[in-house]
Amino acid sequence: MQNLAKENKREAILNGAFTTFKHYGYRKTSMHDIATALGISRASLYSYFENKDDIFRCVLISVTESGLVEAKRCLGLAALDLTSRIEAALLARYLPLHQMLIESVHGEEIAETYFRLCGDSFADSFAQSKDILTATLKSANRKKEIDLKAALLTAPAASELLNLTLLGLRHTSADIEIYKMRVNRFVSVFMRGLQNPAVLTDT
Repeated sequence: MQNLAKENKREAILNGAFTTFKHYGYRKTSMHDIATALGISRASLYSYFENKDDIFRCVLISVTESGLVEAKRCLGLAALDLTSRIEAALLARYLPLHQMLIESVHGEEIAETYFRLCGDSFADSFAQSKDILTATLKSANRKKEIDLKAALLTAPAASELLNLTLLGLRHTSADIEIYKMRVNRFVSVFMRGLQNPAVLTDT
């Protein structure tokens, strides 16, 4: 890692720390463990991060921020239909973190630590997730791709339901493939309801 530029080295540290936290959990991971896994000295690690809390927070925030960037990209994919764009965006936003929590035996501990150390970041990223999806739903409503009024929903309310459900599905999904399957089913049903609200009242 010595030949990497400073920003690239920091990114490499975050990637390595992500894997270490996933394998060993938060409590059992030390700065020594992270440094050893990366093949660097603890002194080098401390030159980038103050302590284990700092690096954990930066790791999880980095995952979330990357997810938001990818979600925005997915919502702009003109080759996909609206439902596919929304599903892709929601998975881009939530799948990387959920995959870590679902696949790690320390998932619940990592989740608890995330909300303890990154509560402010979580609230901000959730608001951003709602905002970018709200903008897409408003645009679709103007183009008459969906009918929010007939569905008795506003764009922010619909966006909130989609985002909250993606968060909740992790707790009932045994593995990542089940999670993705349930996301697909939920988004498909939800969007059909917006496109043709009568479906919801006739069943």
